Amino acid sequence: NETSGIVIGPEFSRIFAEIILQRVDKEVEKALYQLKLENEGDSKFEYKKGYDVYRYVDDYFVFYSDDSVKSEILKLYKIELQKYNLYFNESKTELFSKPIITNITIAKEEIRKLVEHSLIFKLDKDESRSQLGIKYYSAKDIITNYKLILANTNTSYKDLQNYFLVIIFNKVRK
Repeated sequence: NETSGIVIGPEFSRIFAEIILQRVDKEVEKALYQLKLENEGDSKFEYKKGYDVYRYVDDYFVFYSDDSVKSEILKLYKIELQKYNLYFNESKTELFSKPIITNITIAKEEIRKLVEHSLIFKLDKDESRSQLGIKYYSAKDIITNYKLILANTNTSYKDLQNYFLVIIFNKVRK
């Protein structure tokens, strides 16, 4: 009569997970409100002022202005999740500081520059070569540079393939 986590698969599992995680969210919210009261209304424990928490399915996004608040939030979530035999995956936990910029954001900007500042499709050789700031890459060079961007930003094809295709599609459409 013991389980480990929430079964992945049927839609019922998603509904079940949502019910459990909403309960966890409410319990953490109550505990943080209690902390605010215990700390004489300290705004660092005030929702939407000192911290904010968003959840998308089972991914949590915590924004805070004080490290002690972050520590308290994480501690409370760990306690509440453990009641349902659920745990944080520490290997998936990432910490970003302001300004928030991720490796995917950096890779997207590099890909945008690669496509915008290179000429992939030449319609008229003489006309296109007279444009300033345009680099001439072969398809092989574009692919190599794309792979370099992925390697330098520690991102994967699946993270950026749709973005890359949209950028190329928009360039061709222009």
